[in-house]
Amino acid sequence: MASERCRALAGTNNFMYVADSKLATHDNMAHIAGQHGRSLTILPRIRSEDKAGRAWLAKAAATNRTHRARAVRL
Repeated sequence: MASERCRALAGTNNFMYVADSKLATHDNMAHIAGQHGRSLTILPRIRSEDKAGRAWLAKAAATNRTHRARAVRL
C-alpha cells in the first residue's frame, strides 16, 4: 500500500497522506487510521459522511447568521 511506502520513507507515522477520491474507501482509510496516520482526500457524495458533513456545515452557517443578526439588533 502506498501509505506504507510513505511511512517507510518518512520514518514516522507523523505525516499527512493526501490523495484523490480513490483513497476514500473504508479499507484504505481504516488502514491509515490504524497506523495512527492522517489523510486528506475528496469524499465522494455517495459516502454517508458527505451528507452528515453538509448538514453540520448548514447548521453551523445558520447558527452563525442567527448570532450575527442578534448582534446587529443589539
